[in-house]
Amino acid sequence: MALLIGLLSTVTVMPLVAQPTYAPNSTAMLYVSCVGWPGGNPVYPCFLIITSGSYAVTSNGHTRSGSYHPTPIPSSAFRPSSNGTQVHSYGFILDAPQTYIWLKAGERADVPPNAPTDIRRMIGHDEYLSACAQICSSYSYRVGWTDIYWVEEKPEWIHVGQTPQHQNSNSYNHWMTSQAAYGIWYTAKAFLLRFPSQGKIAVNDMALPYGGLFDIAGQWEPSHWNHYRGKAVDVAVGSGAYGIPDSNANTFVDTCVLTGGAMYGQVETTPLHIHCEWY
Repeated sequence: MALLIGLLSTVTVMPLVAQPTYAPNSTAMLYVSCVGWPGGNPVYPCFLIITSGSYAVTSNGHTRSGSYHPTPIPSSAFRPSSNGTQVHSYGFILDAPQTYIWLKAGERADVPPNAPTDIRRMIGHDEYLSACAQICSSYSYRVGWTDIYWVEEKPEWIHVGQTPQHQNSNSYNHWMTSQAAYGIWYTAKAFLLRFPSQGKIAVNDMALPYGGLFDIAGQWEPSHWNHYRGKAVDVAVGSGAYGIPDSNANTFVDTCVLTGGAMYGQVETTPLHIHCEWY
């Protein structure tokens, strides 16, 4: 006996599909069915256990090796009925060809102690629902934002900030929403026009590919929390490559707001850098 989990569309029931991405707090309607082989015909009644989990693999740029990142608890809950209670695991007898469950992405009701349901912890993870009868089948998905895009290096800036926690690559820490990406580009162009000897600026962390915590400390704590949505950027200040001189840092902050349309900007001291953030 095998088991299927699929995504319900408005027209028909679809089989297992490639891993989708669900925005935090969104809901997906899924179906579960016991089928027999050969032929794949529904077999019922059967006893099912459905459980949510997180993959212990690299996802969203997080390095899963050594002590960098423990496997996060799954961020999502599901409801066995349209108006039922959200649960993490549920066992029942299926006495029909199929039944439906409602996955609530990024909102889990029964987290262990000392692991509060902070939305910033619940973005960017590769997760799954495992449904088991005599054998198990999984429905894989990701919780994350789908309006965050890769921001390439440009004549106005270089990328910096790669860390072992995120693959030692700048490919994972330079993602933003379109509005924020255009904002920092307008800012950089205006600033370099005023200070042409600067040449370029050095942009550090923006966001991870699907948002969420950078998790620099490896404990899924909300460090660097205001980069979770793809609307913030850090810019280097000081003597490093293309670092903005201290004397011009406040001018860059003003340019972020007045030219780039940022919600706010500020010079932060630990470590010294400029932080600009958009609406």
